[in-house]
Amino acid sequence: MKKGLWEQVVVRDAYYIWDKSGTHLSYSAWIAKQKVICVVPLLDPDNPWVCNYVQEVDHVKKDLRMGKRAEDEPWRLVAMCQNHNTWHPPRKQLRAAERSYLAIRYPEHWFEPCS
Repeated sequence: MKKGLWEQVVVRDAYYIWDKSGTHLSYSAWIAKQKVICVVPLLDPDNPWVCNYVQEVDHVKKDLRMGKRAEDEPWRLVAMCQNHNTWHPPRKQLRAAERSYLAIRYPEHWFEPCS
């Protein structure tokens, strides 16, 4: 993975989580209290697994396919805890939510240009 990419993805997703949290804390005060940044509770509220405190990033493929993982680019990565990424891998519903989340932020990498 490119130097700084992991941190870029975690910061991007942390800001999204903070923005959606409705907290009265400033971003810097809120982030200081976080042990892990994981988008799963927002993208899949019905997910039964609780976050743990090991930070990872998940590779999200553009299309459903087996084999090679998605490339190491910000538009293909989301921040997750180890519990949601490794121990209980994302289900189809969460994968679809991840794709939508990334497509909104990086439409030029998720949609084909119109002719």
